[in-house]
Amino acid sequence: LAWQVVFLVIAQDVQRYRLLMLPAILEKLVFGVPVLLLFNAGRVGADVLLFGCIDLALGVLFALAFRATRAAAAGAGA
Repeated sequence: LAWQVVFLVIAQDVQRYRLLMLPAILEKLVFGVPVLLLFNAGRVGADVLLFGCIDLALGVLFALAFRATRAAAAGAGA
């Protein structure tokens, strides 16, 4: 629940809270990557894999947003 609050804070002012995207990316990877490994080992089912893949997709989207906001910040500073 705490991370959902952080995501809402980031959404309020993306430029100001841009650096919070880095731990958000890590938070998504911490669940998604082990789920992939556990699925390959046959220790979790496809239902858990689905949620792990969703987290990985959100992590990728955070990384893309982090990169895009860097470009926007550089353009605004020029």
